[in-house]
Amino acid sequence: MTSRILIVDDDEQDRALYQAWLSDEYEITEATNGEDGVRKCLETPPACVIMDFMMSGSDGFHALIELRKMLNSEVPIIFTTDYGNKEVEEDALALGATAYIPKSELSSTQLKETLINAIEAAQL
Repeated sequence: MTSRILIVDDDEQDRALYQAWLSDEYEITEATNGEDGVRKCLETPPACVIMDFMMSGSDGFHALIELRKMLNSEVPIIFTTDYGNKEVEEDALALGATAYIPKSELSSTQLKETLINAIEAAQL
């Protein structure tokens, strides 16, 4: 059975890039803001969420907090951002993100490895 990944990002190009990198191995669902991401995650919990920090509407931090309240730590959440720094990384991890990857450092290989590790850790 193919694992489902939820990509929550308001940047269409980033969503398309993640889709291209991951669609051969995963079923991909997309959301364009945090509120829609929370709704889709609760409707059908994915194996993992890839979530942007800065989005129009509900941002990644608010969505992360909501998901952790509702799902506890069941679903791994990989936090990404163009606007990150050490403080954003620390805050994201403290709020329950499983991993943090600045978009400037993101590659297909790194994203796939992070996804595999996050999903495997959640299944333990």
